[in-house]
Amino acid sequence: MSLKQRVSMCGCLLLCAAAMGCQSASEAVRGAAPSGGSAASAQRGTPARGNAQPLAPTAALSDIRSASLNATDNSNHRATAASIVQLAGVHRAQRPITADEPFQGERELQFVQLLNEVLARNQTLRAMRAAWLAAAERYPQARALDDPVFTGMIAPASLNSAVTSVPGNTSGYVVGGAQTLPWFGKRQLRGAAALDESFAARWDVEDARLSIIEAAGLAFYDYYLSRQEQSLNTENTARLRQFQEIAARRYEANLAPRQDVLQAEVELADLARRRLELERLERIAIARINTLMHRPPDAFLPAAPARLHAPVLVLSATELRGEALARRPDLAALAAKMRAEQARLRLAEKEFMPDVEVFGRYDNFWTQASQRGQVGLNMNVPLYRDKRYAAVRETQWRLSQRRAEYQQRIDDINREVQTAFEQFDEAQQTVGLYTERILPAAEDNVSSALAAYETGRGDFLRLVAAQRQFITLKERYQESIADYHRRRLALERAVGAPLNRGAQLESLPPP
Repeated sequence: MSLKQRVSMCGCLLLCAAAMGCQSASEAVRGAAPSGGSAASAQRGTPARGNAQPLAPTAALSDIRSASLNATDNSNHRATAASIVQLAGVHRAQRPITADEPFQGERELQFVQLLNEVLARNQTLRAMRAAWLAAAERYPQARALDDPVFTGMIAPASLNSAVTSVPGNTSGYVVGGAQTLPWFGKRQLRGAAALDESFAARWDVEDARLSIIEAAGLAFYDYYLSRQEQSLNTENTARLRQFQEIAARRYEANLAPRQDVLQAEVELADLARRRLELERLERIAIARINTLMHRPPDAFLPAAPARLHAPVLVLSATELRGEALARRPDLAALAAKMRAEQARLRLAEKEFMPDVEVFGRYDNFWTQASQRGQVGLNMNVPLYRDKRYAAVRETQWRLSQRRAEYQQRIDDINREVQTAFEQFDEAQQTVGLYTERILPAAEDNVSSALAAYETGRGDFLRLVAAQRQFITLKERYQESIADYHRRRLALERAVGAPLNRGAQLESLPPP
């Protein structure tokens, strides 16, 4: 088959693919195609989801590769393929903006704004706050006295005066009331234990808040990284198309082998596959962010920031460890639980003392009026002391448990801060290496390989390898930027406070 016939066959195949892409796009606009796709769309070869480029049929790949030897025809084929991609991806856009939209009008998603929305909408944090407020209501219950007891008794037969044997005493009845009073200090100790438990619940809310901030930050930086890598993918695709055109011109002039053109086509197809992967990662990051805000997973989000800075922070691990011991909410929660156990221990020791019940009553069964009004008291006798000693020992062991947990948490915090500090310090240095040494050297390597290939002193594979290495290093540079912020988040989580982020994060509402 001649070259001209192959070009003609390729054009027919592309026109058929364009027609099928238009049909899929029109179905997407009418809402006929569901998000999960259908059997008909699968048979047509049209993807049911995604705005990635559809892969050409295997039978047409050889024709397209052969036809790409002509530079002019190759550009026309790329334009046609781009239109197919655009039409096929119509139905994969994000959900449209609704009336209740926190980011309406925003061009880029800002980290602090995202945190405010997450903290205001997150249901886990709302549940933790409700648990804290419920625990706070135990304090008035623990300090309250037992309800007073009312006593009433009557002799029914005495209501008939005909059978009453005592003159002037026409009925027999008793009325009275009693109130139990615990031993001195018991109510205060019960209240102190309940209050410290509520303090522990309050610090648990703060600890959950820090965890949610970290989770939101990790999702945000994954979202940022997916955008950066998609931009690099687009940039690399354009650069490889330029290399492909150079290779095609050199092949037509018998200055390069046909393998150079085919190698460029392979690299472009692999970039299209990578594009699909990056779009999937972006949708997953969007779903994570929206879930933290109690929104549908595919709800609208502004674009990720086009650029993030990685300022150098001069930090001291010793100072950070000290700040963490003063700021970590989980350590404060354990301290509150330890104080609660101390109050319970003192309360168990007071159980050896009796409680008193005071009462008063009017007993009309007495014949003499002066004997009918009565007051008195009851008290329990703490005779069975073994169970009280056991209660004291139980509370002592629980207090020992809390103290050991507190000391272990201190050790864990010191280790977490030191580990997070070392990882963050490495991330800072890595960003500097990419900026100052790695990327400039890789860019010079690509320029040198391109110049050598254009002058016939280098081969195409070396040029492609240099470009692949350069784009890989640029992706790793963006990953290092994301790692810088992720590890900064981890260090802030370990310390329990922001690191020089400014008043915006400091002013987030406490629980």
